Amino acid sequence: MKAAQQAEASFAAERKRVEKLTETLQKLQDDTEIALQNGRQTVSLLVTEKVHLTTELQKRADFESSRYLGFLHHIGFLMKLRQRLRIWRKNSGLSDSSRIILHQEFKDSKRKLARY
Repeated sequence: MKAAQQAEASFAAERKRVEKLTETLQKLQDDTEIALQNGRQTVSLLVTEKVHLTTELQKRADFESSRYLGFLHHIGFLMKLRQRLRIWRKNSGLSDSSRIILHQEFKDSKRKLARY
């Protein structure tokens, strides 16, 4: 009878151990699921942030490109204006009003160019 009681006590102890291990396993599974959800959220946020930053970089590149093209346009305009001034000075047939207009165009272009 003593052996039966020892076996029963041993069986009860093993049952408690199995219950404790089952609880521990469930907690680990819950913690793992929470960690996976957090990881998914982090990846989602990082992807969203990357898309936002990529868009901002593209906007900046487009802005810089258009600004550079505007700069080149004004350089070309100034070069043409200087050439016109040289030609008209050589011909000396430039009226005072034409000189004033050309001078004003040149000053306006220099002012625009200074913005770049």
